Amino acid sequence: MNRYLLLAGAFFVLGTSATFAHVTLETQEAAVGSTYKAVLRVPHGCEGKATTAVRVQIPEGVISVKPMPKPGWTLQVKKGRYEKSYQLHGQAVTSGAREVDWSGGSLPDEFYDEFVFRGTLAADLPA
Repeated sequence: MNRYLLLAGAFFVLGTSATFAHVTLETQEAAVGSTYKAVLRVPHGCEGKATTAVRVQIPEGVISVKPMPKPGWTLQVKKGRYEKSYQLHGQAVTSGAREVDWSGGSLPDEFYDEFVFRGTLAADLPA
Protein backbone atom coordinates (compact mmCIF):
# COMPACT_ATOMS: atom_id res chain seq x y z
CA MET A 1 0.00 0.00 0.00
CA ASN A 2 1.37 3.43 -0.97
CA ARG A 3 0.95 6.12 1.63
CA TYR A 4 1.27 9.75 0.59
CA LEU A 5 1.62 12.96 2.53
CA LEU A 6 0.34 16.30 1.25
CA LEU A 7 3.04 18.92 1.72
CA ALA A 8 1.65 22.15 0.26
CA GLY A 9 0.63 23.85 3.51
CA ALA A 10 4.08 23.77 5.07
CA PHE A 11 5.83 26.39 2.97
CA PHE A 12 5.58 30.12 2.42
CA VAL A 13 7.42 32.87 0.55
CA LEU A 14 8.16 36.41 1.65
CA GLY A 15 8.60 39.54 -0.44
CA THR A 16 9.33 43.09 0.63
CA SER A 17 7.70 44.22 3.87
CA ALA A 18 7.00 40.56 4.73
CA THR A 19 4.29 40.37 2.09
CA PHE A 20 3.29 36.82 1.24
CA ALA A 21 3.86 35.95 -2.41
CA HIS A 22 1.92 33.36 -4.36
CA VAL A 23 3.98 30.15 -4.24
CA THR A 24 3.19 26.63 -5.39
CA LEU A 25 4.90 23.29 -5.06
CA GLU A 26 5.66 21.54 -8.32
CA THR A 27 4.80 18.18 -6.73
CA GLN A 28 2.40 18.39 -3.79
CA GLU A 29 2.48 14.76 -2.66
CA ALA A 30 5.24 12.32 -1.87
CA ALA A 31 5.34 8.76 -0.64
CA VAL A 32 6.00 8.33 3.07
CA GLY A 33 9.50 6.91 3.52
CA SER A 34 10.80 8.39 0.26
CA THR A 35 13.16 11.17 -0.72
CA TYR A 36 11.33 14.26 -1.93
CA LYS A 37 12.59 17.07 -4.16
CA ALA A 38 10.60 20.20 -3.30
CA VAL A 39 10.50 22.75 -6.10
CA LEU A 40 8.87 25.96 -4.85
CA ARG A 41 7.66 28.04 -7.79
CA VAL A 42 7.47 31.80 -7.33
CA PRO A 43 5.56 33.12 -10.37
CA HIS A 44 5.37 36.77 -9.24
CA GLY A 45 5.74 39.10 -6.27
CA CYS A 46 2.89 40.84 -4.47
CA GLU A 47 1.41 44.20 -5.31
CA GLY A 48 4.04 44.68 -8.02
CA LYS A 49 6.93 44.32 -5.56
CA ALA A 50 9.95 42.07 -5.97
CA THR A 51 10.33 38.91 -3.90
CA THR A 52 13.40 39.45 -1.72
CA ALA A 53 13.29 36.46 0.62
CA VAL A 54 11.99 32.91 0.60
CA ARG A 55 11.50 31.18 3.95
CA VAL A 56 10.54 27.53 4.25
CA GLN A 57 9.46 26.08 7.58
CA ILE A 58 10.24 22.38 7.46
CA PRO A 59 7.39 20.24 8.81
CA GLU A 60 8.01 17.64 11.48
CA GLY A 61 8.92 14.31 9.89
CA VAL A 62 10.71 15.82 6.89
CA ILE A 63 14.33 14.99 7.70
CA SER A 64 17.78 15.23 6.16
CA VAL A 65 16.87 18.44 4.31
CA LYS A 66 19.45 19.90 1.91
CA PRO A 67 18.63 23.14 0.08
CA MET A 68 20.01 24.12 -3.31
CA PRO A 69 22.04 27.36 -3.26
CA LYS A 70 20.96 30.12 -5.67
CA PRO A 71 23.47 32.55 -7.19
CA GLY A 72 22.86 36.07 -5.86
CA TRP A 73 20.98 34.86 -2.77
CA THR A 74 22.25 34.18 0.76
CA LEU A 75 21.28 30.73 2.01
CA GLN A 76 20.78 30.06 5.71
CA VAL A 77 19.66 26.79 7.28
CA LYS A 78 18.30 26.99 10.82
CA LYS A 79 18.78 23.67 12.60
CA GLY A 80 17.09 22.26 15.65
CA ARG A 81 15.90 19.12 17.39
CA TYR A 82 13.08 17.05 15.98
CA GLU A 83 10.12 16.28 18.23
CA LYS A 84 11.18 12.63 18.18
CA SER A 85 13.94 10.40 16.86
CA TYR A 86 13.65 9.13 13.26
CA GLN A 87 15.48 6.32 11.48
CA LEU A 88 17.44 7.10 8.32
CA HIS A 89 19.59 4.40 6.69
CA GLY A 90 19.60 2.46 9.97
CA GLN A 91 20.79 5.42 12.03
CA ALA A 92 18.85 7.47 14.59
CA VAL A 93 18.38 11.10 13.52
CA THR A 94 17.31 13.57 16.22
CA SER A 95 18.02 16.97 14.69
CA GLY A 96 18.32 18.74 11.38
CA ALA A 97 17.03 21.61 9.28
CA ARG A 98 13.89 23.23 10.72
CA GLU A 99 13.86 26.27 8.42
CA VAL A 100 15.54 27.24 5.15
CA ASP A 101 15.94 30.92 4.21
CA TRP A 102 17.05 32.37 0.91
CA SER A 103 17.53 36.15 1.26
CA GLY A 104 19.40 39.13 -0.13
CA GLY A 105 18.30 38.49 -3.69
CA SER A 106 15.64 40.19 -5.74
CA LEU A 107 13.11 38.50 -7.99
CA PRO A 108 11.25 41.32 -9.80
CA ASP A 109 7.49 40.93 -10.07
CA GLU A 110 7.66 40.41 -13.84
CA PHE A 111 9.93 37.35 -13.55
CA TYR A 112 9.51 33.75 -12.38
CA ASP A 113 11.95 31.55 -10.47
CA GLU A 114 12.18 28.33 -8.46
CA PHE A 115 13.74 27.51 -5.10
CA VAL A 116 14.66 23.88 -4.43
CA PHE A 117 15.49 21.60 -1.53
CA ARG A 118 15.42 17.86 -0.99
CA GLY A 119 14.48 15.93 2.09
CA THR A 120 13.31 12.53 3.27
CA LEU A 121 9.79 11.87 4.51
CA ALA A 122 10.18 9.71 7.60
CA ALA A 123 8.82 6.19 7.17
CA ASP A 124 6.60 6.46 10.25
CA LEU A 125 4.72 9.61 9.21
CA PRO A 126 0.93 9.25 9.29
CA ALA A 127 -0.51 9.29 5.78
